[in-house]
Amino acid sequence: MTNQFISYPQRIAHQCAETIIRLMKKDGLNWTKEWISPLPNCNAITGHQYTGSNTITTSLNALNFGWTDPRWITAAECKRRGISFKGCRATPIFYYKPKQELESEPNDKNLWSGLKWYNVFNLDQFSLTAENCEDFIKLPKADIRVETQRFSDIDNFISKCGIQIKEANSAFYRKTDDSINIPPIENFKTDLGYYSVLLHEFIHATGVPDRCARQCYVDYHYMEKQRAREELVAELGSAQLAVWFGITKEPDINNAAYIKHWVELLEDHPSEIFKAARDAADAITWIKEIVKCHMPMEELDGSVATQAA
Repeated sequence: MTNQFISYPQRIAHQCAETIIRLMKKDGLNWTKEWISPLPNCNAITGHQYTGSNTITTSLNALNFGWTDPRWITAAECKRRGISFKGCRATPIFYYKPKQELESEPNDKNLWSGLKWYNVFNLDQFSLTAENCEDFIKLPKADIRVETQRFSDIDNFISKCGIQIKEANSAFYRKTDDSINIPPIENFKTDLGYYSVLLHEFIHATGVPDRCARQCYVDYHYMEKQRAREELVAELGSAQLAVWFGITKEPDINNAAYIKHWVELLEDHPSEIFKAARDAADAITWIKEIVKCHMPMEELDGSVATQAA
């Protein structure tokens, strides 16, 4: 396929996949460490947090260009405020419009199979005056709680979801009794290692038909590529969950075998990184809905309550 037949979203997916592949080859199990921000990327005005492929596009551009502020502003908002973005690199934010709206805009140049996008810019790209940014959301204060308090949040949350945690010789999710099986915490080098694996398996638990119904989860034991894809979803999702709970995800040595498969998957099908990010976002959405339904906000302290609000 020549470049002239590749749509803009596909081209962006290819660029993101190339960066992810480079990080996987360079950093191995630590491939998410450089670009999963401790503060989720969000709209500087509304505070809306980006999800799915937009987590990928914003985070990788921030990594590639050294931007550290997690806040972003749209081109339209820049114009309204008199902020010049001439010569600044734009980052696309993708979204789908309802079918009825698409039918009324048949000539929109940004449409691609129902996909639209608009451009945003990171605040680090500008030298802003107080007048420009007085109504921007404030960056949250650092979570000063000790790790054990954050781990308690995770234990409390999973127990409210109704998913059992059982002691086992290895880590896996079992659908038949809706349980996460994991070795005792004493078997891990660090408590952080235990909770990193627990969050990974928790993402797997969202793949069942009565939750997110991921096809790659359904085909996990039958197709090698689907197994690799489901593990990629779990890795992306658990990395975002770790941020949500205010911990730094520790790489799991058991995932080392998947690095090669992930590289091959993305080299053959670059758009898979967007698909995996979308599935991870769906898992996080399901989890946040559970928080709203089963766990009062006052029970969640610190970073979790902030992110879930």
